[in-house]
Parts: sequence; C-alpha cells; structure tokens
Amino acid sequence: MGRVGCCLLHPAGRSGARVVAARRGRAKCRAQNSGGKRWRQAIIASMNTALLISSLAGAATAFGHSWLGETMILRPLYREHGGEGVLAPAATRRVLRAVFHLPSLAWALTAIMTFGFVYHGTTAPMFFTVYGAVLYGLSAAGNLWGLRRPHVGNILLTIAATALVIGAV
Repeated sequence: MGRVGCCLLHPAGRSGARVVAARRGRAKCRAQNSGGKRWRQAIIASMNTALLISSLAGAATAFGHSWLGETMILRPLYREHGGEGVLAPAATRRVLRAVFHLPSLAWALTAIMTFGFVYHGTTAPMFFTVYGAVLYGLSAAGNLWGLRRPHVGNILLTIAATALVIGAV
C-alpha cells in the first residue's frame, strides 16, 4: 500500500507535514488541529464551484453554437446557395461545416476536462488554466469584435474564462 498524507494540504510524500497524536490513536496534521479546517474546506468548495460554473458555461456555449449555428446559419445557407457559386461543391460544404463546428468541439472538450477536475475534487493545473482561459477569452473577444455588440456567446465565454481562472487560483 502507498503512503497516505496527513491532510489535504500535505499529500503523501511531501515533507514538512508535522503530525501530532490525536484522540482515537489517529495521527492528524497540525493544520487540521488549528481550527482552520473549515476555512480550507470553504476555499476548496468555492474553487470547485467556480470550476463547475466554467464547465457549465463552456458546455452551454458549445452546444448552443453547434445546434443554433447548424439550424439557423448553415442549413439555410446551404439551401439558399447550395447548387451554385462557391458552395456548389459538396467538399466545400463539408469543410465549411467542419470548420464551423471546430470551436464548439474545443469548448466542449475544455468543459469536459474542467468538469473532470470538479468531479475528482482537484484544481486545474496551471497549463490547463492558461489554455482554457486563452481559448475562452480569445473566442469571447472575437465574438464581441465580429458582432460589435454583447452577445450571449461572448458573455458565456467570458464567464467560463473568468470562472476557470478563479477556480484555479
């Protein structure tokens, strides 16, 4: 069996964990005995809440972009210009559809990974936080720049980026 850490702050194998004897013969960390346990649990719960908000906002944006984009943009566009001009070849329509759904895939996978961190009770690693914040943030900025007005997409993406950073800090 592997070594077990004394608390959330001191996982197995980390030095500096001062363990003291407690009632019932179990060893506890001084940090747990100091009364700061509730404070740490509140911090961890708020991190998980922020990551959950980021995950939900990213998944909602991905679903909305794919479903509404397919029904309100791509299908009418193909119906209107399907047999003539640039959209005449079937290969062009397939590539356009794939490129249109690519951001949704990236947002959905980022949301799923973020939910994985929430589910397992861990925080997101720094490289993932930077990746997710840049992905969501640049997408929100591009949406705002393209539409020149606030839109549900850039609002949700901004919430997802901000909550991801808050949950990881």
